[in-house]
Amino acid sequence: MLSISKLFVVTDTMLVKLGLVEPILAHLKENGIEICGIFSDVPPDSSVKTVSTCAKLAKESGTQGFLAIGGGSVMDTAKGANIL
Repeated sequence: MLSISKLFVVTDTMLVKLGLVEPILAHLKENGIEICGIFSDVPPDSSVKTVSTCAKLAKESGTQGFLAIGGGSVMDTAKGANIL
């Protein structure tokens, strides 16, 4: 069984501003998951530069995995950063 206790969150600024991200983070923290970092600068139709920046920050954070909270660009950015 895979056990992940440190996550790097990828989302967008609108979901953060709407208050939709914080309840998810609170639930994770209550269940022993450490949030190593949050990358919320994902625009629609994310670029290679955005993915590279996200990957760099995630690597520096010491994360064990990614959690994408959002739509297609957010998920694509998280997947691309994970590959890098």
